[in-house]
Amino acid sequence: MKVDDLDVEILTFLVENPKQSTWDIARVVSQRKDSKSMTAMERLVRYHLMRLMKYGIVERMPGKRGVYFASIRKVFLGTGMLTIPVQQI
Repeated sequence: MKVDDLDVEILTFLVENPKQSTWDIARVVSQRKDSKSMTAMERLVRYHLMRLMKYGIVERMPGKRGVYFASIRKVFLGTGMLTIPVQQI
């Protein structure tokens, strides 16, 4: 899985602010990228979250629709480096 800048922004936000909705994530990410509307940005964030969920990097809160958190067992943020151990599917 190739991780891009938006994945890193989403993961960083979720590590610092666990249990966030797609709308909250999109609102924070869109402040840095003015070219997209909030609806389009939320759709893009959902797409990236689904990709990250496929590899177990992000999880959905049980019983709460649209609320996500980063799996702290798989995401390690360090100085200028994001390490994500991913198993091949």
